[in-house]
Amino acid sequence: MAALADRCRREPTLGCGDIAYTLVVGREHFAHRFACVVRDRDELLQVLGEGLDGPHAFTGEATASGGTRHGEEALRRCGTPAHAEAPAAYRADLETLAGLYVQGTALDYAALFPREAHRRVPLPAYPFARESHWAQPTPPRRSPAPAAPAIPGRTLLGEASALPGEPGALSAPVTLSGDEPFLRDHVVRGRRILPGVVHLEMAREAAALALGADVSAPLRMRNVTWVRPLVADGAPTPVDVLVKLGRGRRCGLLGDHAGRGRHRVQPGDGHPLRHPAARAARPRGAAGELPDGRVRRAHR
Repeated sequence: MAALADRCRREPTLGCGDIAYTLVVGREHFAHRFACVVRDRDELLQVLGEGLDGPHAFTGEATASGGTRHGEEALRRCGTPAHAEAPAAYRADLETLAGLYVQGTALDYAALFPREAHRRVPLPAYPFARESHWAQPTPPRRSPAPAAPAIPGRTLLGEASALPGEPGALSAPVTLSGDEPFLRDHVVRGRRILPGVVHLEMAREAAALALGADVSAPLRMRNVTWVRPLVADGAPTPVDVLVKLGRGRRCGLLGDHAGRGRHRVQPGDGHPLRHPAARAARPRGAAGELPDGRVRRAHR
């Protein structure tokens, strides 16, 4: 208020209409409000000098939602040119609107100003609280935790062991709890489904073991088929990746039945595949190339 009064004293050409138009139409309205009704610049300076507790000041907090009908009637009367010829009634309606404004009543207060009759003028901005805030010294940076060393060998499968009754076959088991990141982040229709790429990585690791190659050795996979997804939510889900060496340069990655033991599935033999089926082999010409084999995968 003091800044506004100072601006009015330094710029006597500012009109009360332009000041009111700027403050009502051109500014954002805060919760704590002040309003006044004056005839001219001198009365405005008097009211501003009296302060927020002065007898002519309207102050309040914008919390009310009533009074809309009463205010709309006052707005309608103020918009009538003949109403301005009755100063007492006109001022009474303006004071009614000032009281409603500081209470937060939502009205079209811009309707008080005839179109293109006033302009926006530069006025003091909102006086923000005069508080100083100093940045605290930057705390010393903590050294980042050392990265976990890479674990050589398999990352998904358990320890491989010979499969009883299956000459040349290996079993690499793993139990899925359902909380693994690749399951927790792969939810389909509310169920945690083992992603296809994890199927392939398990099969690749198992095939590399069967071939006697390094577990990180690349393999070529073809004719990949997913017939049924592997759901791993709720109880822990034990999974076996079964590997059996075969003849030739191809390695078959085959699905298996669950429940009643393991049932070997051969390509094209008519048995339904429960989980992925594919063929995998080491790329031709790889150094130290080993005989390829047949790999099958089982889900208990």
